[in-house]
Amino acid sequence: MPILSQIVAPRLRATGYGIMNFVSISCGGLADWGFGAMRDRAVPLNIIFSVFASAAILSIFIVLLIKPLANLSDQPQRW
Repeated sequence: MPILSQIVAPRLRATGYGIMNFVSISCGGLADWGFGAMRDRAVPLNIIFSVFASAAILSIFIVLLIKPLANLSDQPQRW
């Protein structure tokens, strides 16, 4: 969430936090469903954890691609 302060104007941060919370809760629910579906198909635990670890590593690279805006705090407030 701290990176949100670098890429979003101050007046839109609360909306950004809400959207990020919604997405993270949804991903957590889908991960639980996916874990259960894989266990029902008798997928070994080491494969399941490898899949989830791969998703986590992919998300790290995606976050590293985010470029913060220069001087976002210096922009005038528009309400």
